[in-house]
Amino acid sequence: GQEKNIRPGTLPVPLIVGFGETVKLAYQHDMEEIHYIKNLRDQLLIGLQSNIPNIIINGDMDSRLDGNLNISIPNINGEALIMRLGKISVSTGSACTSSIIAPSHVLKALGLSDELAYSTIRFGIGRFNTNKDIETAIELVSTVVQKLKNNRKTQQKENNHELIH
Repeated sequence: GQEKNIRPGTLPVPLIVGFGETVKLAYQHDMEEIHYIKNLRDQLLIGLQSNIPNIIINGDMDSRLDGNLNISIPNINGEALIMRLGKISVSTGSACTSSIIAPSHVLKALGLSDELAYSTIRFGIGRFNTNKDIETAIELVSTVVQKLKNNRKTQQKENNHELIH
């Protein structure tokens, strides 16, 4: 063995240089991808905020995965919203708690009430998403939220009418 019996053989310098270059390229690519995904997330948030008043952002925008957007829409049931979205995939919580009906313990730890926790949806944005995907999500979520709000107002009027009679 060479090198004081630590390892045998001669270091493969071309492979070492190649590996170093690969790491450098991967890092540059990752930084570009992170920037792209973060821009899509911010575009989604701005679009939703401009169409839906009172959106609550859950968590810190700087200390999160760049492709994650978790919001609460007061007075909108997250499950009802998700069932009507169709074209886009969103969730009411993390994948590891998708079978649990209770409000997310993470959202509760952030200080959300049960009602707001149940009004929460989570978007996951990745490298294969496009600006068109984000525009579609903004339009669809905004439209469905408005329909749910209108349905709720209609139900409240009907309930008030029944109480009066």
